[in-house]
Amino acid sequence: MYFEGNKFNFDKSGSFTGGKRTDFRGQTSNSNNIRPEDRQLRLGQFRQIHGTNILMAEITGALSRGSLSSSSDSGSGNTRNLVFVSGESLDSHRLFNTNEYVIFDATEYPINDKVNGSAARSDQIVTKWLVYTVLKSDTNGDGRVDASDQRTIGVTDASGSGYAEVLSGIDENFGMTMLNAGQVVVVYTRGGVKSATVIDLENRKVVSTKALVDLGPDVR
Repeated sequence: MYFEGNKFNFDKSGSFTGGKRTDFRGQTSNSNNIRPEDRQLRLGQFRQIHGTNILMAEITGALSRGSLSSSSDSGSGNTRNLVFVSGESLDSHRLFNTNEYVIFDATEYPINDKVNGSAARSDQIVTKWLVYTVLKSDTNGDGRVDASDQRTIGVTDASGSGYAEVLSGIDENFGMTMLNAGQVVVVYTRGGVKSATVIDLENRKVVSTKALVDLGPDVR
C-alpha cells in the first residue's frame, strides 16, 4: 500500500489543481485460497479528511504467522475497508458492512476549486465528496482480486456516508478529473468500448456518456 501524495494538488502559487487521491494499490489478493482462520485484518493509522473534522483509516489484510500460504499470495497490504470517525460526536462507521472487497483508491474532491472568483488556497479547500474505485469480486476467474478485475466507482460525502455506486464493470480507468463544481469526468473501457462519462457527485448519478473517437486498430 502506498500513498500518491499527502496533500491536495496545488500549483506553485498554492492554487488548487485537482483532487487528493489516496492510492491503496498493494500486493494482489488471493483471498479465495486463504483459510478464514489464517486471514487477519489490521486497522491502520487515522488521518484527517482535508478541511473537515472527519478521521479516516484503512483496514488492511495480513496473514497470521502460522499460515502456510506464501506472502506473495496473501493480499497483505490490500485495503479491505475504510473506517470513519467524527471528531465531534466520536461516532464511527465502516464504509462497507463486509471486508471482502478491495478498495483500489479513494479521491477527495471539494465543492469548488475557486473561492470568491479566484483559485482556492490549500487552507480554503474543504472536502465535500469521496470517490472510490472498488474491486468487488474475481471477475476474470483467475483466483485473484486485483487490478485485472473489473472495477466499480462509488461516491460518498466527506464523512464516508451515503455510499452509492455510479459506474460498474470498468475494465480499465484512464483517468478521472473534476472539471466543474460537483462533477467529475472519467474516461474508461467497459466491454471493449472506450467512453467518457460525466458523474454528478451531489446526486450520485451519471449525467452523460459518450464513446471515444475511433483510435485505430493498433490501439488497445
